[in-house]
Amino acid sequence: MHHHAFFSTLLALATCEGARALGQEGVLGQVAPGFLADLVVIRLDGAHVRPVHSVPAALVYGARASDVHTVVVDGRVVVEDGRIRTLDREVVLREVEPRAQRLARREGRRLHQTYQV
Repeated sequence: MHHHAFFSTLLALATCEGARALGQEGVLGQVAPGFLADLVVIRLDGAHVRPVHSVPAALVYGARASDVHTVVVDGRVVVEDGRIRTLDREVVLREVEPRAQRLARREGRRLHQTYQV
């Protein structure tokens, strides 16, 4: 199988074929009127993805989480310019430490290093 076709197949498995596997092919898996759509815009201009000979191959093989530029979920922009819009970063950072400590205690472990925000 040609590389482009292989990576295109992988992307199809994650989208329309995934919807079919869930029995949701009538409402998920494609960008079309009446379908539920979650969209992800991924930057392909980083050195780690270049040169882009095949967009599907670049997405599957080279793209990283840090390349995510925009995410739209059910019509709401939740990530814009790589920043999560639905979370308050300071609140999350303030809550992480005590939650991690509680989880570690529950598991009988001790966190070796703590950070104050």
